[in-house]
Amino acid sequence: MTSKVKLYVSICDTIESIGRLESEWSALHVHCSRSTIFNSFDFLYLAVQEFATAGETLLFITVRHPADNRLVAVFPFKICPFEWRGLDFKLITYAGLDVTDKVYPVIENGEEPEAWHAAFSHIKSIREVWHFIDLFEVERGLYAALAVRRAFLPGRYIRRQSPDIQSPIVDLACDWQSFSGRHPKMRKRIKRMKRQFGAGFEFKCICDPAAYESCLNQYLMLESRSWRKKTAVGISQSKQNISFHRRLFETLAEKSQLFFGFLYIEGQLVAAEIAYTHDNTVYFTHGCYDESFKKYSPGMVSVSLFLKNFFNGQYKDGDFLGGFAHYINPWASHIVLSDRITVARVTPKVLLGFVFAVRAKLKLQNLPSFFKKKFLTENIL
Repeated sequence: MTSKVKLYVSICDTIESIGRLESEWSALHVHCSRSTIFNSFDFLYLAVQEFATAGETLLFITVRHPADNRLVAVFPFKICPFEWRGLDFKLITYAGLDVTDKVYPVIENGEEPEAWHAAFSHIKSIREVWHFIDLFEVERGLYAALAVRRAFLPGRYIRRQSPDIQSPIVDLACDWQSFSGRHPKMRKRIKRMKRQFGAGFEFKCICDPAAYESCLNQYLMLESRSWRKKTAVGISQSKQNISFHRRLFETLAEKSQLFFGFLYIEGQLVAAEIAYTHDNTVYFTHGCYDESFKKYSPGMVSVSLFLKNFFNGQYKDGDFLGGFAHYINPWASHIVLSDRITVARVTPKVLLGFVFAVRAKLKLQNLPSFFKKKFLTENIL
């Protein structure tokens, strides 16, 4: 039910104060307007513990009802240094961006207009400590975009909204046989690999609290032989990232929300998948394969067999998040679109940054066409 009284704001700016929100946050998360694994207390609390860095300030805005002090919303923001065009600025964005996907504030159903208004009113009241707001991967259709337009009017602020990632969503509520029957390439690749390796072909799906650590170690060993190692992405990209995932996996495994998929050939691990679950959604978060088996399309075979395990009636959506594996798109029942929304305060320093940005782009006009295509299409922010 929508509030008829003015909500009030308080701030959690330390890891300890955020930790004290656990029970309230978890209770609110059950019936919030957009509940995902990535805005759960477990996920974001671990993220801020592992990835908080010098120079950043946590800005978790909590919104409460004055009558009973009931927690209505949590906006998990941070203020961090930001260099743009050789100038130093302060940026408000979501905490835990290193590991989150399409993160969204935790807001009680029916309270979005008032909660966003309260949060943005506070942000405007501290406008001297920030220059930009940058919200990534805001799913289209959610209230955030309207909230930004209502709160930050032209004149004192500059707004920009541009397309961000696309996420393919697979319908898990249908029957696996009918689903796979619509995708002959999937069936062909699986059959070819099974035919090639016969009894040496094996796939395992594991959801076992006692096995998460050994499964993670297997995954990390395989990742070191995959394309991810070459491009410095994936779980093993840093010790900090490994530490975060090790702690997260322990937490999720205890709640049976963590799944591993392993494809073996003659006992050798050649492809692996990781997924998280929350309510009726499966989040396919990580995948890699041994480069020496590339000609057999082990990535597609592995993810296909992994996907099969979730067509059991318990889950509704399979979310492939950023959609970097574009071969997933033909399997999707729909594609979730998102936008990046930025707000800039109108100050002499910010305007100077825009001037520098425009001048830099104009100088690129005389570059060869390859460079024009690469640089001139970039966002100013």
